[in-house]
Amino acid sequence: MEKTPGQELSDLLYGLQMTVKILDGIMEEHKQGKRDQSDYESRIHSQSNLLNNNLKNVKPLTEKLFQEAFSRFNSKPETA
Repeated sequence: MEKTPGQELSDLLYGLQMTVKILDGIMEEHKQGKRDQSDYESRIHSQSNLLNNNLKNVKPLTEKLFQEAFSRFNSKPETA
C-alpha cells in the first residue's frame, strides 16, 4: 500500500527527531569519554549527513501534502 504524503512527511519528521536524539546521545557519550575520538567523529559525520539529507526532503514533502489537500478540497493556499 502506498503511503500518503502526510504519512511520508510524518515518517520523515519522526526520523529527523530520532537522528537528533542520536546526535545528542553521541555528544553526551563524548563528555564521558567512553570511546575513541575517531569513533565519535565518524558517528557524528554519519548522523549529520543523514540529518542534512533528510532535511532537504521536508519542504518537497510538505508542498506535496499541501498540494494534495488543496486539490482535494478545490481550494487555493492563502497568500501572505
